[in-house]
Amino acid sequence: MELISSLFVSIKNFLTTWGIIVTFVIALWGAILSTIHQVEEWKKNKENLIILLVLVEFVEQYKITLLNPTNKPITINSISLSLKNKNQREFDPVPTGAMFSEQDKDFPITLVIGEPVDFHLSSVISECLFNGSTISISVFDSECNIYTKYKRVHHNIRFGGFYDERRLHGNNIKSRIQFFTRKFFRK
Repeated sequence: MELISSLFVSIKNFLTTWGIIVTFVIALWGAILSTIHQVEEWKKNKENLIILLVLVEFVEQYKITLLNPTNKPITINSISLSLKNKNQREFDPVPTGAMFSEQDKDFPITLVIGEPVDFHLSSVISECLFNGSTISISVFDSECNIYTKYKRVHHNIRFGGFYDERRLHGNNIKSRIQFFTRKFFRK
């Protein structure tokens, strides 16, 4: 009788110990899954704006393209541009009237998912960019977010498609020389 009683006590202690361990593992697993779910929701709801500085080839004109990759609309209140020449240390702000070649877009502008909005830069700013000036782009939205990261791309309107500057000139020496001679000896 004592043997059976001691066996039940040892089984009870064993199950209690394993029960605590299993409960801890399940609670830890639930906490990890909950954290992963919250991070995914935060990334999905975080407003990101894609800003592209596009060189339209064959027209030789720059434009700024704004894309909304999120699930909810983003309202853009204003855009600010600053230029810096090669010999300057600081950026000079561009006046609002001299930024774009067309003034038909009134702010605020609401960006819906998948619909790009283009702002064609004025010929003066495009010429400064062709001459080697650096541009700083700031986009302000209605929730007081400031977007400054942009990507330079080329748009070939004759054959279609966008090209990144790094992929534009390939990896061999001959194509790099051709790329840089086109870039620096443009007529």
